Amino acid sequence: MKCLINRTKCVEDNFGILLTIDKNILYQQSVIKYDLIVVVFDATDSKISSLIQFLKVFENQVLSFEKKKLYILKEF
Repeated sequence: MKCLINRTKCVEDNFGILLTIDKNILYQQSVIKYDLIVVVFDATDSKISSLIQFLKVFENQVLSFEKKKLYILKEF
């Protein structure tokens, strides 16, 4: 239920992109229901030092992302 609330809140607050490390999001809710871009950082942990590794990949691809789709980014 927590993910549904977070995504609904993102839509209500006009966020365009939801970043997460929750790989189970694929199985929890239908992403196409929400007018959001969902990006999963395929991280092994949630440490800032690990997540920073995804920023360059995200930056290089963000302009090609489309709403109502989910993208899984691998470490650079």
